Amino acid sequence: MKTAIGIDPDLHTTAVAVVQRVDEGFFVLESAVIVRIDRMFGGLVAVKQMCSELHLFFSTCGLQTDFAIVEGQQQYRGRTKSPQDITYLAQVAGACLAGVNAVTEHVILVNPPQWKGQVPKQIHQARTYAKMGWGAEARGGLRTGYSIPRLAGVTPRGIQSTDWKHLGDAVGLALWGLEQP
Repeated sequence: MKTAIGIDPDLHTTAVAVVQRVDEGFFVLESAVIVRIDRMFGGLVAVKQMCSELHLFFSTCGLQTDFAIVEGQQQYRGRTKSPQDITYLAQVAGACLAGVNAVTEHVILVNPPQWKGQVPKQIHQARTYAKMGWGAEARGGLRTGYSIPRLAGVTPRGIQSTDWKHLGDAVGLALWGLEQP
């Protein structure tokens, strides 16, 4: 059995998922956490606040894992996010890299095309949930939407349906790591 942590950094809502491979092709979500900061914080203040929250979380969470996968950031041509916003996300990703070292020394940083290719979020998340043995429900449009899992009434404590926009990617990152040779 191997366990991986997937981390999807965000300025206000960073998702952490712990997934265990129990058997070949059989995975279990052991833990799902959203590290949140108030949306009243922006820019470097938000980065600093999220860094503090991530440090606190990783230094006290007691998680045990074989390795962790953190999503890096990448600027895409023609997209609306400003380079400064990508810089803030990259700084949060750096805080995730530093913080998760309290849990494991084996950390992988991957950019989105490395782990999910060019597949839209909504479709990739639905595929992730299928690997977990869950159904999926699409939210929003194909370009900007995401998927939430159908978990037969079982949802991790404190997780809202909108959190799956990030948590679905965190689960996907952990699965990607577990499927690597």
